[in-house]
Amino acid sequence: MSDPPRTVRRLRVALVGVSMLCALLVLVTVAAIAYWRLYLEQPTPGPFERRPYVVRLGPTSAELKWRIDQPIELRAVGPDGGSFTARGGRFDGLSPGVRYGWSAAAAPSPRPPIPAPTSHSA
Repeated sequence: MSDPPRTVRRLRVALVGVSMLCALLVLVTVAAIAYWRLYLEQPTPGPFERRPYVVRLGPTSAELKWRIDQPIELRAVGPDGGSFTARGGRFDGLSPGVRYGWSAAAAPSPRPPIPAPTSHSA
């Protein structure tokens, strides 16, 4: 038969182990919540709430969307130096198979858009 103090000692060790595991899980949960609030939940700095992103591509057009309270200027330039300005977030008159570089500015900018690479996509 088992000695009662030995059984009690084993139960105490198990209780301490479970308590330590619970404390560790609480610390991990607090750290995960702190990481989420400090790094993942905050919006990106700058005027754009959500950066411009492509919503539709056609053979000769591209449409971009964004969230911002002020008007923005979208410009694209092809490898041959041809420049296009978007109207209502839509570029028209693009050539199929050509890569275009584009820029978005919250206010009209004297800076030219970043030149597109000279390679063509298939």
